[in-house]
Amino acid sequence: MKRNKAGSAMTSDVIRAECFAPFKEVARLLADGWIRGLPVVDEDDKVIVVEGVGVPLIGQLERRSRTEIVLSMTKQIDGVVAVANQLTCRFYDSRLPP
Repeated sequence: MKRNKAGSAMTSDVIRAECFAPFKEVARLLADGWIRGLPVVDEDDKVIVVEGVGVPLIGQLERRSRTEIVLSMTKQIDGVVAVANQLTCRFYDSRLPP
């Protein structure tokens, strides 16, 4: 049985960012390229880090009604492309009578 290697599923035209690129440019490359990881290279084209696209929001809020506010504010941060909502809450106040 012939086994494929990882390189056979990869492109040779790699989208990458230089190490001194502004964060906004890295975020734009991630969003425009529909990719989940972007290699960041130094001046010798050696990979320093692979940047991801999402901002995880993890934690517990007191009230459920605050979740949308936190998500909205996070999405407005310059350079944020996506937000992974993993917030929980103690009270589901949206179900309570006014």
